[in-house]
Amino acid sequence: MSASELRRRQRPVEEILAEAFDESNHLIELQKPKKKKLGFTEWVLIVIFVTVLYAAVVFQDSRLPSVVPDNQTTQFSETRARVLLSQLAALGPRPSGSQSLEIHAYNYITTKLESLQKVVEEKGVNRLEMDVHRPTGCFHLKFLSSFTLCYHKITNILARIGPKGEPTKHSILLNCHFDTLPDTPGATDDAVSCAIMMEVLEILSNSEQPLENDIILLFNGAEENFLQASHGFITQHPWRHTIRAFINLEGTGSGGREILFQTYLDNAPHPHGNVIAQEIFQSGIIPSDTDFRIFRDYGRVSGLDIAYHRNGWVYHTEFDKPELINSGSIQRAGENILAVVRALIRSPYLKQPANFNEGNKWIFYDVVGFFTIYYEVSTGAFFNYAIVLAVILLVGYRVWKRIYTFNELVSTFGHHLLAFLAMALTGVALVAAVISLDLIMLMAFVSYAVMLFFDFFVPVMGRMGNVINPEFIMMPLSLLTALTFVLFTNNLIYISRKMNYLLKCSIALFILFVAILATTRLGVPFKWSEDSPRLRRTMILHAKRSIYNFDGKLKHSDNGLFVQVFDYRGIKDLPDHTFLQGNGIPNCSGTNDEYCQLPYYTAIHELFPPEKSLWVPLPTAPRFPGPLKVSLLERQRVAGNLVNLTLVVKGDVDKMSFHVTPINGYKLKDWSFAPFDEETFGKRQTYFIFLTYGHEAPVDRTFWVLLENENPSPPDPEISGSLEFAVATHYAHGPHQNSETLSQVRNMINTRRQTPHVAVGYWKWAITHIGSISELVAQIF
Repeated sequence: MSASELRRRQRPVEEILAEAFDESNHLIELQKPKKKKLGFTEWVLIVIFVTVLYAAVVFQDSRLPSVVPDNQTTQFSETRARVLLSQLAALGPRPSGSQSLEIHAYNYITTKLESLQKVVEEKGVNRLEMDVHRPTGCFHLKFLSSFTLCYHKITNILARIGPKGEPTKHSILLNCHFDTLPDTPGATDDAVSCAIMMEVLEILSNSEQPLENDIILLFNGAEENFLQASHGFITQHPWRHTIRAFINLEGTGSGGREILFQTYLDNAPHPHGNVIAQEIFQSGIIPSDTDFRIFRDYGRVSGLDIAYHRNGWVYHTEFDKPELINSGSIQRAGENILAVVRALIRSPYLKQPANFNEGNKWIFYDVVGFFTIYYEVSTGAFFNYAIVLAVILLVGYRVWKRIYTFNELVSTFGHHLLAFLAMALTGVALVAAVISLDLIMLMAFVSYAVMLFFDFFVPVMGRMGNVINPEFIMMPLSLLTALTFVLFTNNLIYISRKMNYLLKCSIALFILFVAILATTRLGVPFKWSEDSPRLRRTMILHAKRSIYNFDGKLKHSDNGLFVQVFDYRGIKDLPDHTFLQGNGIPNCSGTNDEYCQLPYYTAIHELFPPEKSLWVPLPTAPRFPGPLKVSLLERQRVAGNLVNLTLVVKGDVDKMSFHVTPINGYKLKDWSFAPFDEETFGKRQTYFIFLTYGHEAPVDRTFWVLLENENPSPPDPEISGSLEFAVATHYAHGPHQNSETLSQVRNMINTRRQTPHVAVGYWKWAITHIGSISELVAQIF
């Protein structure tokens, strides 16, 4: 026996068994057929499959129902609805107080309602009442800021249809607004909703059967004044007491499918809604609000908030025209609303609303527009926890059966975690590169969820203000969307062959894509076109400022263009021209006014700070129909540390804003606008009050302000003053809206934005704007 054989016999049994086990495993591996791995062809087929799938989703999402002709009186007809839409839009901008709204639009709507009253009388089974409501009032609003709104005799037109006889004890409300911002015809915001409501009313008026409950239709004339008309109705009109539910119709784009922000029902024949849109809308990051808030907060009523969302670039611009509303969009929205209205007036919850649990929160989404799935959050949580538990049990079972090992689990989860971190870091790096290189990367996604995000939220980001960087909002949304695709496909990489050729092609295509964006017009962030404009939003006011000392002597007076840009880059990308290039940011060193004694049209200076605006000095002042004058009627010391100031503002004014800034240790205690409570309203350095009128303008604005000084021995208000007050008036309509200088600016922008790009940076002329003349007077009292 040789020495080697002896040593082999003396080896431990464990080594011999291990060797045998390895040899058997090797034999098994030799006998087991190798699995075919994915290669270039298979990956090309996968990409084609995903592309076709996404294209089918896009096609389905863009499908709209056929338009019903106007001779079908029992069905909703887009053809009939477009008649009133065209009439209202043809009037042009319709701000509250303008002739186009208070006379012409008013006549169109009331004439149509009177004709429908005759139809209802002829049918004899229902009744149709009509009322014109012109409320006056004030209220506080917390929307991206805290401010106060006051309105004087604004116009509400109402119709109430129901079964013949006395009004029913329960009713539902349909709401639209027929006013607009200055310089926009407001086709989707919100004339189309009023046209839909009128068409729904016409169908109900021709009904041969009595309705189960009353339906109130509110055509409100001051929504763009921060929801004033809906507040006037829901707090003052006698019909408000019977309302049990409402449907608010809004518009943020030019057609497409209407989207429901708040909730959804299963009665609509063409459902479309998503809880994600609701959550983001309620988060407050979107610089828009609707009458839904007023009906909910002041009326304590439940309801639906429905809006158009496609092509939001035209929202609040001169391009919001009827011809940009897709054919079939009105038909689809009208059929949905008519079906929901009919379901609501039959609902038992109108009579017994307590049986409906309003505290429940719902998850809802439509499946490519075919049907809607909705369930309570608690139900969704149960299914989510059940699935997680099932996965844990399955993994545990496979570990117990030795199908998985612990090291394999750690490796798998580690790969996913590292991949997620890499994607997050890449996203941050891309945003940093975009900012540092002044590039805006335009990315195209075609999945259903991505379409919802980008069709709606990308245009919104263009009016988010100068403070919030929209890249840091869109980046995580894009990351989450991409993650949902990557997590379902990255496992295929583990069963793929080396694909150096495919990887090289992908890198080459990406480099080509970046090069195209950097060197062609595809990378231009804004562009002008008649049918699909993507323009930068600005506000340009030709203003005169007069600043007075405590003794009433003029301290400073100047004229200029006050320019605000609504997107994050602010005034950086304004084109090079004398009218749009000033001598720097406004100087706010000599005032305590948070609005820098500038004629702000809105109160939200947090998103549009004065240092991000532009003041361009001009030699000439705009002409005003009447001078603006502020006078102190009375200064009264109520107690040792309380002082009451009574002021009056006179002049031929339009929309006005007050800046109330207590100084010298004083703070606001109360005033005559709306009940003031510092704990609920919030303490501010400057309080903003926005005042408007409708059918009738007030002769003057008289009010009082009560100030308190925490110092028991405050300075004498007769000597040093206690209040810095500024008033700005905006001529937003009529013959005095434009000065000669402002007209020149308008014509220049309109001409140059249509001119083909002839030089680097010429895309900066792709601007849309709201303009008016303004006068500001400030004084210490």
